[in-house]
Amino acid sequence: MLDQAFAALDRARSIAEANLADAEELHASFVTSVVTQNASEWSTVPLGEIYDVRDGTHDSPKYQETGRALITSKNLGKSGLHFNKVKFISEEDYEAISRRSAVDKGDVLFAMIGTIGNPVVVEEEPDFAIKNVALFKMQSGRNGRVLRHLLAAKSVKDRMTKEAKGTTQRFVGLGYLRSFELALPAIEDEQKILALLDGSEKLSIKAENACRAKLYDLEDLRQSILQKAFAGELT
Repeated sequence: MLDQAFAALDRARSIAEANLADAEELHASFVTSVVTQNASEWSTVPLGEIYDVRDGTHDSPKYQETGRALITSKNLGKSGLHFNKVKFISEEDYEAISRRSAVDKGDVLFAMIGTIGNPVVVEEEPDFAIKNVALFKMQSGRNGRVLRHLLAAKSVKDRMTKEAKGTTQRFVGLGYLRSFELALPAIEDEQKILALLDGSEKLSIKAENACRAKLYDLEDLRQSILQKAFAGELT
């Protein structure tokens, strides 16, 4: 009876995991379709012509127990910027890094090494420096949230992953990002596009959460069946 029950649970888990993988790609694929549909009307230009593209320090400053946070690609997540296991640097090192790449509210951060991508908009006034992270500074009235969506498109992620350099650890350089061509809507159309893409992202997150809840329920059911089996209640 246990073999039959667990076999059924394994089949259900495989389906739920496949659905979760599809849900995680849902928004990225939708962004690609939006770009494709509007390609004839949007301007395809190197990112460096529209944005001030910089990167953080490549040095390894001395870390300390407290001080200013140093953000790396590990702190960029799909849900935004997080400070899990962040390292701290001195005020002097913070000032030195900021002279090269000061981060402002509304800018977009982008992981350049390892897991390439995970674009994040800086939503609050920053109090940190960056290392091995690309920085897209907004200019000419551009909205960083639009750029975040476009950089997360499946077509962009696939292309950058394919063209990345390195063997043990893949990376894209600053020059590559500045010359990377991306189709962008006109400034006056950004709000309309943003509403469309925000809506798609919300639906994608809702689908992901539903799939994860299903996986949690299946694991709870597995534990419940085991407990009943050990108690002699499985009939």
